[in-house]
Amino acid sequence: MIVLPRGGTLRSRVYRAIRDLIHRGALAPGDPLPASRALAASLEIARNTVEVAFDDLRAEGYITSRPGAGRFVAEDLVLDQLTPSSSKTTSSPPALTPFGQRARNVDLGSPAGAAIDIDFRYGHPDLDGRIADDWRQEIAGVTSTMTLDTLTYGDPQGHPDLRRAVAGYLSRARGINASAESIVVVSGSQQGLDLIARLLVAPGDPIAIEDPHYLGARAVLQAAGARLVTCPVDEQGMLIPTRPARLAYVTPSHQFPTGVVMSVQRRLDLLRWADSENAFVIEDDYDSEFRFDGPPLQAIHGLAASNRTIYLGTFSKVLFPALRLGYLVVPDSLIDAVRGAKWITDRHSPTLEQLALAHYIASGRFERALRRARVRNMRRRRALVDALDNLTIDHELSGASAGLHLMATFPGLSTAELDAAIERAARAGIGIYSAARYHLRQPSRARLLFGYSTLSERRIERGIEALTPLLR
Repeated sequence: MIVLPRGGTLRSRVYRAIRDLIHRGALAPGDPLPASRALAASLEIARNTVEVAFDDLRAEGYITSRPGAGRFVAEDLVLDQLTPSSSKTTSSPPALTPFGQRARNVDLGSPAGAAIDIDFRYGHPDLDGRIADDWRQEIAGVTSTMTLDTLTYGDPQGHPDLRRAVAGYLSRARGINASAESIVVVSGSQQGLDLIARLLVAPGDPIAIEDPHYLGARAVLQAAGARLVTCPVDEQGMLIPTRPARLAYVTPSHQFPTGVVMSVQRRLDLLRWADSENAFVIEDDYDSEFRFDGPPLQAIHGLAASNRTIYLGTFSKVLFPALRLGYLVVPDSLIDAVRGAKWITDRHSPTLEQLALAHYIASGRFERALRRARVRNMRRRRALVDALDNLTIDHELSGASAGLHLMATFPGLSTAELDAAIERAARAGIGIYSAARYHLRQPSRARLLFGYSTLSERRIERGIEALTPLLR
């Protein structure tokens, strides 16, 4: 007896009912099917509906027709390929490429627990309701004036309007004299890192990286097969590599995660090292807009005429992460290769969002939103520093002059004691996070990262007050 499943058109329901009988083995290869007239009568549907469903089954090879004899399940079907097999649950894992094997083991982090009430998680920007209103208006403006040309494929390098807007912003805010022709729009800074790694890193290549460092950069470089050359970080930023390397990855304006600022002399020394090694420097400027003690520092890219710096910027921290737009400022020697790699990866970034962002920057609304965010985060940073100053346990702060997080070092605690304190805090509803995972080598000092951009001043004060006895 054929019973029709629910959902879909009558034609699809008849098709699925017979197909499922074949998959389960209730209809075996060579078995006859009911005549279309008889089946239609039993199901109380039109005969033509059954005929069309039979045509679909025949087109996919499930059934065959024999003139004068009727329709039958195809005799060449191998049913054990159609039905679930218990052996599949114990089959070998897929034969991944070396890249796939490395990608499978990427540390994706973990979401905050449901019981966390006051979460000092870092890396998450404050989501401003006014930005949401602004963005609705910008998208509405783009869609109301778009033409058919707007809907076709775009330039893999990025829409010219957005590249010009970014070039103007970088000149005003970061001292970077970049032309629109040197800018490549990417789908967030992570894609920018991936494109550069694809072009400049071969398996086994030595790549210099800060230690500690941003996990997203480590994941990209390791997935590309790089041999990471770790460079310690002191109070002036990353130490200059002492061994040859193809690339150096740095976060000079607010080192992640320590928050220290790379000195001007160290920046110039890094450029000289790149020239001497025929290497490139990736300058990840992930949150330089948020500097609270004076104006933003000039980027390495703007310090000296150099064709060795690849500048990486993002809008995720200033606007919102869902935007997925960032940019690279690329030396002339690399622009064609980066443009081609972008085309291979995803053809181009979304055009409507690019146009909306271009207008948002050109109109001045972007920098007004940035000023508002800077004031909010300055207040929250101050509240966190003041609250931490009241801790009775010995600690040292770094990175408080910029960014959206700071780091606290606890000289009197071992890393094991700190891990225990993190667990106690989580049970008390407070999320605090160790810096240990950002080191390739086990750190000798107990350090916590405190993000503050998503917390009000009052919640910051309450969280640190409750944390005090948990760190003892």
